[in-house]
Amino acid sequence: MNGAVGGRVQRFVRPVLVKTAVFRLKNIFGKKLSSWRLEAQANEVLLRCAALNRMTHLEMPESYVV
Repeated sequence: MNGAVGGRVQRFVRPVLVKTAVFRLKNIFGKKLSSWRLEAQANEVLLRCAALNRMTHLEMPESYVV
């Protein structure tokens, strides 16, 4: 898809992907942060996202041309 239709579809797809990522993040790590300070909470969220990205990368199968 290209042009206006492609942009319209992408506006609907991105929020769904974000919701899915947040659901996975909360499901794996829990809904609450353990840090009190805002700066420490930001670091905690970054670490959780990095860990989730690493887990996602490890789950992906290796693909190759047949």
